[in-house]
Amino acid sequence: MIKTSRNENIPFRILGGFRMRSVYISFIVFAITAIITNIFQVFEFISGPVSAVIFLTSGIIAFIIVEKLHGGKYPLENCEKLLAKMQLSQKMFNLESVKEANVEVKYNKFDAHSISEYDKDSWYLPTSEEIIGIKIVEIGFNNTTGGKILFSESRFEAFCSALLQIVPTQSSIKFVSPNVIDHDCPEHMKSKKIMRGDYFIFIRLPVIIGMKEKKQEIIKLINSNFVRMTPSEMSEVTEKIFFPYNSPSKKEKPVFRSGFSFEKGFVKGVWFGIETAVITLVQLPAYVDERFQIIYTALSDITSTISVTVHPVKFETPVSSFIKEKIKVKKGIKNENEDAQKLQHDEINCFFQISIMLHGSPEQIAQKFSEIESICIRFGESNRPIFGQDTAFVSDAMKSFLPGSEPRIPFRRQKIKNITEIIYYLPRPKFSKKVENPDLNLRTIDNRLFQIKFTAQYPTAYISPPGSGKSLYLSLSILSHIRKKKLNSVGGCYIEIGMSFKFLCQEGLADAWLTLVKEADFLPLEDHPLRAFFSFGAMGREAATEWICELCSIDYDKESAVAADVREIIKSCNNEKVYSLEIFYNLFEKTFIEKASSDEKWLDRIQNLKNFVDPNVFGKIFVPKETRNFAWENARFIYFSTSSTKVTQPKKLYGAYFSMAISLSEMLCEKHTSKQLEPLEMQFVVDEIHAARDSIPQKKLRIMNSQGRKDGMRSEFATQELTDLVIDSEDEKKKFGIIATTRRLFFKENPGDLVSYMLKSSSDLKNKLERIEYVSKSNLELMSEGRYAWGYIDENREIHQVILDVNKVDLWASTTHAGSIAIRQACLRTGLYDYWTTCELLAKRGPVELPQFIPPDEEIQKIVTEVIRNPNKNLSDLLN
Repeated sequence: MIKTSRNENIPFRILGGFRMRSVYISFIVFAITAIITNIFQVFEFISGPVSAVIFLTSGIIAFIIVEKLHGGKYPLENCEKLLAKMQLSQKMFNLESVKEANVEVKYNKFDAHSISEYDKDSWYLPTSEEIIGIKIVEIGFNNTTGGKILFSESRFEAFCSALLQIVPTQSSIKFVSPNVIDHDCPEHMKSKKIMRGDYFIFIRLPVIIGMKEKKQEIIKLINSNFVRMTPSEMSEVTEKIFFPYNSPSKKEKPVFRSGFSFEKGFVKGVWFGIETAVITLVQLPAYVDERFQIIYTALSDITSTISVTVHPVKFETPVSSFIKEKIKVKKGIKNENEDAQKLQHDEINCFFQISIMLHGSPEQIAQKFSEIESICIRFGESNRPIFGQDTAFVSDAMKSFLPGSEPRIPFRRQKIKNITEIIYYLPRPKFSKKVENPDLNLRTIDNRLFQIKFTAQYPTAYISPPGSGKSLYLSLSILSHIRKKKLNSVGGCYIEIGMSFKFLCQEGLADAWLTLVKEADFLPLEDHPLRAFFSFGAMGREAATEWICELCSIDYDKESAVAADVREIIKSCNNEKVYSLEIFYNLFEKTFIEKASSDEKWLDRIQNLKNFVDPNVFGKIFVPKETRNFAWENARFIYFSTSSTKVTQPKKLYGAYFSMAISLSEMLCEKHTSKQLEPLEMQFVVDEIHAARDSIPQKKLRIMNSQGRKDGMRSEFATQELTDLVIDSEDEKKKFGIIATTRRLFFKENPGDLVSYMLKSSSDLKNKLERIEYVSKSNLELMSEGRYAWGYIDENREIHQVILDVNKVDLWASTTHAGSIAIRQACLRTGLYDYWTTCELLAKRGPVELPQFIPPDEEIQKIVTEVIRNPNKNLSDLLN
């Protein structure tokens, strides 16, 4: 937070609050009137007392009038209102009449500029001044080194600071951030009016001595950071500012309509039924920091353009600063504070203007202006910036958006002497991130499309408290992946706690599953574990051997002879196609009973295995009487889940179950990795991993995650443990944990304790988090209800605030609401439609919020009948 130049832009007050300007003007009027009345007095037209009364009264009246015109919520607001009332009811203006609009693209050798000075990528004004356009891009290439350039806020700020230090006086720098609707987005997100992520800078260079060298310095700075625009690109941007709903002309010079009319501050003629208004910053805040960006965030859902214009009138370059320092040294003056020398490079003397052009109905514009005012009020009365709608000088306000124009609106330009202050006022570039075949479609807090494509190189962790939407994110990721089942070579292994992904147990989704469900008692597994193991051939038999050893508490690695005997029994069962764990136990007991007679340890081992076949212990679970006989050998998607979220007791049961799940998942992934004959794009998901730290074999997970990344498997984990947010920890145990290997992290916005944990991470991440947390509290107030707001840390350690908008089809497909599941299941039982079609039909007729109750059976049947017979009947009407 820094102190601004606010006081230099507010009229100086004296004598109990009177403006110095009022005193000056009243004194001048007083003096002029005194001279005139004295002349009249000489010719005896008036007497002396009358003359004194007249010039005293005129001075007082002038003082009162000037004070009144200066009044309002900002200086000269009343004066603007008076000028607006004095205008005709309707006025016209034309952009073509402005010099900045009459740009030229010069090609012939007889131009005012020589061939050596001519630049085909520039515009030229009739005055021979040159306009350069810059496009801020997320990923670019350095024209000098050929290296890749990745955008970051720090890079942008450094670029703007360096640019402001080298531009000459009398130039104009215009930072333009348009909010134009992006029509290239998923269908279910179009109602959100997602904006394109564009950002441009226009520099007007004056015709002065030494401009050629100065331009070369500017071009070098541009090429090492961002992308220079062509004349046709600059033309398209300029047209979009004023005509955001029109297609561009594709010309190298902007094409404007013949004229605009305006009345009471609103411009007509831009588009049918649409009006335009301009609001401008009329008073700086006393102090400025990152919170100023919240004002721009409020514009993310309305077609608009933010324009920040800087017009240097005096600039002290680092060279001149160096010369001054040398002079000081020669004179014996020493600068003891090095920071003071650095501050000299931050100095600038310029006129400055922030304008926002809004497009919409008068009601929409008024509502948005009111929203901006309420945000400013939250900064505090003494610290608030003040915006005002331009009503007195509407044509100047519109023309001020033209590239190359200066701060031209009367009473609205500010004086600023600090580059850092200017940087705070600049809107930050907000990009749309689009990828091919995205796994998640999100929005940024600034209403830009943000698509994520998960890759094997960067495993993903979802970390947040309960109810934040972790399972919803995972469900959407799974649904996006499993939809490719009919089109692409894909596969997946899903391990979870709590049955959030129970929808996978549907025909056409997972190919096989084993769920550990507890009602009054534990229910049997859907299939024999050994059948699943044996389907993977020799690899499966070895995994089964290791699993059996684990059940019996046999050290698989150290007791190789015992493991070999177990392997023989496994091989025998496989040859005889015996899948029952009970039969395997009988063979196991028969093989090792002699050892048990002489070694008590073997009695315990046999008993351990017996517990998994004994109906009074775990036998009902692992020895199912009826099975689904899944075709495990052909399975590409397998699913494991427990109904209970408390998976610590009985520890042996859950340990055996999760060990089996990890082994089967590991084999499926290995079977279909990029190195095998049947490569698949594999997804590996573990939900609520924190709840099973004692049950899930962490060593296996680490190995699987590490090896899987090399083989092309993408991993996703979800946890509620706040400590999992710590990355780059010095704790060695933590450093090699599962979550510590991830590079993409989610956390809930305004997370409180979450941020305190995150702040234990690396210093660069800490600074970014502090910045986002500082702004996010106010951003929350701008968000409509029902949207999830998360932070996303990408592979470059950049943090993005994102919002999740869920497709209603996916809601019906992944819902955990009991009533919704009952209706979906009833529809599926009719056999008329497959899973996806059923969800699409329910989404078309369903309410926005899914039902959370379970209707009676007869009511469900009635609903299903109506859904099928009457396609136009809204499901919400049936449920009420």
